[in-house]
Amino acid sequence: RDTTIRRLPVMLCGMRLLQLSSQADEVTAEDFVSFTLDAPARVWVAYAGSATRIPEWLRTFTPEEADIDLADEWWGGKVQKLYSREYPAGRVVLGGNRAFGALGRCDPQYLVLIEG
Repeated sequence: RDTTIRRLPVMLCGMRLLQLSSQADEVTAEDFVSFTLDAPARVWVAYAGSATRIPEWLRTFTPEEADIDLADEWWGGKVQKLYSREYPAGRVVLGGNRAFGALGRCDPQYLVLIEG
């Protein structure tokens, strides 16, 4: 299904974007996606603003005072709250959308942006 970013904070413009499969928004794994950073970077996650509780793995990130507006062909307009965390160079592992601790409406799938 199609998901479109309707509003993106200026501070995120130009960052690398990892858009994960919308089919994976029910994944409960603690090690759902991984990637390697060649240098230290800040990793941003845009997670469902409709969730009543974020997953444990995302609680190691700092909540930010900004969000992303999405248009999803199934769910309509959605707000994704932003979280960020500094990582050293090396492997980064992120959990699933519905990993332990997640409660409420956790759709659509989160987005990952890489600064640096």
